[in-house]
Amino acid sequence: MSKNGDDYSAYTVYHSSWASAYSVLSGFIFTGITLILTLHPEPSLVTVQVALFTFAALLDVFGLLMFRHLTILGFCIRVAPKLPEAFTSRASTYAFLEAIGLILLPFVVVLLFFLWNLPYLALASGVFEALWVIFSYFTNTKPFFEFVKEHPWTRN
Repeated sequence: MSKNGDDYSAYTVYHSSWASAYSVLSGFIFTGITLILTLHPEPSLVTVQVALFTFAALLDVFGLLMFRHLTILGFCIRVAPKLPEAFTSRASTYAFLEAIGLILLPFVVVLLFFLWNLPYLALASGVFEALWVIFSYFTNTKPFFEFVKEHPWTRN
C-alpha cells in the first residue's frame, strides 16, 4: 500500500495480465513465422513474404505493447515497498541487458529471413525493426527515464 493508503493491486494485476497476454501472442506469432519458413514449400513467393512481413510487424506491435505494460508496472515501484539492496545495487547493468535483449529479439526474425535466403524480406523487416526501436524509444523509454529523474526510485 502507498503512503496515502491507496491499493494499487488491481492496477498492477491489470497491467501484468496484459503484459502476459502480449507475451503469449508474441510467442504464437514467432511460432507461426518459423512454421511458415520451415513447412511452406516455397517461402520465396511474394504472397508468403507479405504474410511473413505482416507477422514480423505484428510481432513488433505485440512486443511494444508488452514492453509498455511492463514499463507501467515499473512505475508501480514508486508505491511498492522498498526493494532489497541486492536488487538495486546493479540495476543499471540489468537495465542495460534488458535493453539489449529487447532490441535484439526482433532482429532474430530478420536473421531467420536471411537464413532462408530471403534478402529483400530481411532488409525490409530490418528497416521496419530499426524504425520500431526508435519509435519505442521516443514513446516509451525516454518518457520513463524522464519520470524516474523527477521521481527517484529510492524512498524513505
